[in-house]
Amino acid sequence: MKKLLSIMSFLCLFFALHTNTTMAEEKKDTVRVHAVIEDKKYVTPDIFMVKIEVYLKANKESSIINALGEVDKAIRDLGLEYKGGQYSVSENCWWYQDKKICDGFNGNITYVFELKDFAQQNLIFNKLDNISKKYKDLHFNIYEPVWNISDKMKEKVEDGLKLTIIDKAQNFAKEISKKLGKTCSIESINYTVNRYEPLYFGDIAILKSNFTTESSIKAPKPKKEDTTISVNASVDFNCN
Repeated sequence: MKKLLSIMSFLCLFFALHTNTTMAEEKKDTVRVHAVIEDKKYVTPDIFMVKIEVYLKANKESSIINALGEVDKAIRDLGLEYKGGQYSVSENCWWYQDKKICDGFNGNITYVFELKDFAQQNLIFNKLDNISKKYKDLHFNIYEPVWNISDKMKEKVEDGLKLTIIDKAQNFAKEISKKLGKTCSIESINYTVNRYEPLYFGDIAILKSNFTTESSIKAPKPKKEDTTISVNASVDFNCN
């Protein structure tokens, strides 16, 4: 019985040593390759973005709230895509020789429009100009008018670039397989997306007194500038 146990112990030790040696040989024979693969695409912007702030001063809070309410209704009636619409009303105060002086109230409301046609901004400006004829001291500022790429288009382009990178990685795996005389496969892919950040050129201030007729406002036509969306991928290959 003791002899049999000794033989079994020897066999277990032999197989354990043999298995460890085989795994070490396989591990030694495995080659890992790391590569960075990039793809990019030139994209034409599909939306015109413009931020508009409407502000006014009045003696009563109620007058400001009514005016901003009329502005908001006029904007919504246009049926254009926008974000925002938050408004605020505060007392118009300042300090002079350590004394607080207040005179009436200030109010403002802000919108960010995403327009398919830049000419649609003229509809907004004319609406606001008409309202400014009714309410004294109502003005509006225009910020960062620029052509941009919509989130929907960004996602579509980025997804396409990611798929193209997979194709490139698979082709690269075939090439390094030939070079190394092994079978290489993709082990992992980590993407880095370089998103488009638009440029803008200054701000525009428009006062109600600048315009005299309903259709008098015609804003400049900005040029669409193609931009580049790129995707980088850190790719690991396992070759056996």
